[in-house]
Amino acid sequence: MNHSPKCKRSLKYELLLLIQKKQEVSFAQLTKRIPSFGGKRALYSQKDPNIVYWIGISPEAENAILELLKEKAIKVEPTVELVYYIDGIVLLLPLVKRPPQGGYKSPHWLPVVLNPV
Repeated sequence: MNHSPKCKRSLKYELLLLIQKKQEVSFAQLTKRIPSFGGKRALYSQKDPNIVYWIGISPEAENAILELLKEKAIKVEPTVELVYYIDGIVLLLPLVKRPPQGGYKSPHWLPVVLNPV
């Protein structure tokens, strides 16, 4: 029996509640706090496919975040890498500094937090 639509709704709801309650929520926090969040997918910037927000989320988590962004319920905001060091998980990619004209040629990490709109 497939419960994926129900699971997706509940994951989306759980993400929204956590983001509204805590604010400035990192992907490291989501990975640690929500068991169904982790996976093998990655979330990229819509502006540059080589700007990576996070690697290691489930397809359901990816869909839930993209839906919440599309609905303007949450927003992505850049943060400092230190936030992720404090939360205990960092990506081993070069950091986004100042994107070159035409975008990056290889994946770069932009540390971000999620906030309610």
